[in-house]
Amino acid sequence: MNKPELTELVEYSDSVFSKCFDTLMKLKSAELDNGQSLLDFQPDLASCMLKIMNAYKKICSDERALVCEKSSYKESAFSEIVSNYAEEKRMLKKLISIGKALGDGFAWFFYRNSKPQLRKHLEHESNGLFSGGIGGAGEVEFIKRNQNINGFFAVYHGITSMLRIGDFSLCGIDGIVVAVGELKTQKEENRLCISAYISSKVDITLEGATEQSGEAVNPDPMRLIKELNKQDDLLKAKDAEIQASREAKDNNLETIIKAVESGDNVAVSDDKSTLVVTGRLQGSLASLLTQKENDTYELPEKLKSAAQEIIIKDSPYNEIRYTTISLAVWGFRRPIVWWEIAPEYIKDIIWGNLWVMTAFNMSHFYSKLENEGFSLMLVSKDGERPKYRISKQIDGREVHIESNEMIIDLILQNLYKPSEVVDILCTMIRDTKDLHKENNVKIDLFINQ
Repeated sequence: MNKPELTELVEYSDSVFSKCFDTLMKLKSAELDNGQSLLDFQPDLASCMLKIMNAYKKICSDERALVCEKSSYKESAFSEIVSNYAEEKRMLKKLISIGKALGDGFAWFFYRNSKPQLRKHLEHESNGLFSGGIGGAGEVEFIKRNQNINGFFAVYHGITSMLRIGDFSLCGIDGIVVAVGELKTQKEENRLCISAYISSKVDITLEGATEQSGEAVNPDPMRLIKELNKQDDLLKAKDAEIQASREAKDNNLETIIKAVESGDNVAVSDDKSTLVVTGRLQGSLASLLTQKENDTYELPEKLKSAAQEIIIKDSPYNEIRYTTISLAVWGFRRPIVWWEIAPEYIKDIIWGNLWVMTAFNMSHFYSKLENEGFSLMLVSKDGERPKYRISKQIDGREVHIESNEMIIDLILQNLYKPSEVVDILCTMIRDTKDLHKENNVKIDLFINQ
């Protein structure tokens, strides 16, 4: 691609992504005044990502052609062109990751009460970048015309990173998934032939699906809004102050804002368990995409002294885990779109204007487990990182907790407070009905958020 073409594609993508983001924020706060923006979300985002993917595939094709003609180029000229192709592909991959972060936020709403099904998706390998070519075009046309199938909302997997089984799901507005479908596309003369194969818990028919050529079969926008307004489990609470108070007890997300607003870009959470480091990047999306990940920030001078604040003196469990906030959905993570912080911070993180690193001292988690009667036994050391077997005796029987790394990831990536995670574990154990059936009980977690 030449530079003007790439710039035009990035600017177009930025416009589509911004529109989709605004729709998600209105959905999140239950402020959608009409359902059309919700119905536009998937066709707009999918069409945009198809353009990005086709551009990516064109670069790959040009790159292969270049390699075949390598002998015709001077070494320096060849290397420069290859380097340019690599940079263009990196930028387009980052664009797709932004689109998929928005798609994950959209899909999470429709999967919010179907977490076991979501876990099955996450157990599979990534669905890749996006389907390009004829297959991608067929999938985009399908979702444009079939968002309403027998009264269920069709959620297209291609715009997400977390939905990996099949090509689309059928969901109720209540967040219950009833079906998963596969799409197959063939081109016959000058038309696309798209076949949908659906595995469903309910009877599904695709009326007129074999000869669709005109209007899309989508829900009535105003009826969609009425259905959304009937839902009691949306994140917007009747009393915003009560909701804010509850959320503040659950997580340390406000520490991101504290770090951004501090002069040092460093902040320690109120419970002294987590350290947050941020970096602000200025510029348009196009300029942000050109920046390399290793040259976009400098660690603040205050970092070392601030890290001492999360250390528990004389604790045998002091161990710092750290990570950079990622757009990917994995384990127990909630999509960033649904974090309980101001929209401008969410958008900056997704677009890449705001870089966030978190560091967590494991001692805060382990000590709270011990306070609740759990036992920790060192079983191995992975390099310098110790691994513990976490268990608890209940009526003479042992319960031990699996998915430890996913629990820690929840703290690092979604900034859950360790006290909240331990409370979840204790509640889950209390609510388990069949502990008496076995002497040794293993519990796998999937946390509803």
